[in-house]
Formats: sequence, C-alpha cells, structure tokens
Amino acid sequence: MSLQPLIPYLAALFALSAATMTWAASVGDRAISLGAAALFGIALALAAAHINRLSRWSDAALADADAEIHAARRNARLMALAYAWGGVALLAVYKLSGLKWQHGWQYGSGMAVIAGLLLAHVHKLGDKDYGLRSRKGLDYAGRATLLHALAIIVSLAVLVASGKLWSGKPDWAANQVFVVGGLTLAVVSLIAWRTHNALRARS
Repeated sequence: MSLQPLIPYLAALFALSAATMTWAASVGDRAISLGAAALFGIALALAAAHINRLSRWSDAALADADAEIHAARRNARLMALAYAWGGVALLAVYKLSGLKWQHGWQYGSGMAVIAGLLLAHVHKLGDKDYGLRSRKGLDYAGRATLLHALAIIVSLAVLVASGKLWSGKPDWAANQVFVVGGLTLAVVSLIAWRTHNALRARS
C-alpha cells in the first residue's frame, strides 16, 4: 500500500506539531507541548499500521518480487520523518521560543543527520547494486530494525527511571521529544520488522 497519499497530511501535522511546541515552550505550557508532540507521533504510528496491513494489499502487490523492498522503503521513510520531526522540534524550540538548553542544537542536529541517512538509504534501495537490497541485506536490515526498537525501549526506561521527566529543568521540552519520538520510532520499527517477516514467510 502506497505511503504517498498520506504524505501531505503527515507533512501538515509535522509543521503544526513543531510550531505548536515552539509556541507552547515560549509560554511554558507543557501540556499543550506534549499534546502537540503526541498528535504527530500517533498520526505517524497510525500511518505505519495502515500501510503495513497486508490484508489490504492487492494480490499483485503481495506477489511482487520486490514487495519486501517496497515495504522497507516506506517504513524507512516513516522513520526518517520521525527523526526529522524530532530534529526540527528541538531546533525550533531551543532557538526560537526563548527556552534555553545547551544541548538542544546538538540533539536536534543529530536527529536531522539520522533522518538524512535514512532517506539516503531509501534512495539507495532503488539501486539494484545496493547491498542491503539483497535477500541477505534485507534480513540484516530487519534484524537491525528490531534492535533499533529494543534499544529505544531500554533508553526510554532509563530516562523514566532517572526522574528527568519531572525535574523541572529547561530540558523538559527535549524530554517530550525523546519520549514521544522514541515511542513512535519503536512502534514503527516493530511494525516494519513484523512486515518484513510476514513478507519473507510468503516468499
């Protein structure tokens, strides 16, 4: 199932979420900021669930020899969108709202770089000579996707246990991005891993 029809809606929510979080940070409204973050995260997770529902794929799409590659590209795009949202939100909040945190630009830039690398991976998957396009490469990427989800879950558990979410320090907005973005990426990664296994079993 194509992701393309959903892109305009996701892009609009991306911009709305980042802008609202920036405004909320400027007035210190954490609830609105969290709500704006959650709006985008939930929308992205629902988009992932929608395009990965194999029961809605046509017989031709399921029979396509490149079905795994198409699914991998769509899911990598969604992950890139999640990282890009986190990067834009952090850079906007800590550069435009007046809220100050010395690491905001570092984490924001780092997430933007990861988003760029994922998009480069999506582009390279269209190249028949790309190593990760092979059966073995897709299996490797599938395992990496699962590890990505598990690493995020462990990191979020550590963040919650540390008590930083309720510390009251200026990094509260960043922590909202980390939690919502992390949960979203974990969900998308697990969905992508399940789809890879389901398509591999069919082949």
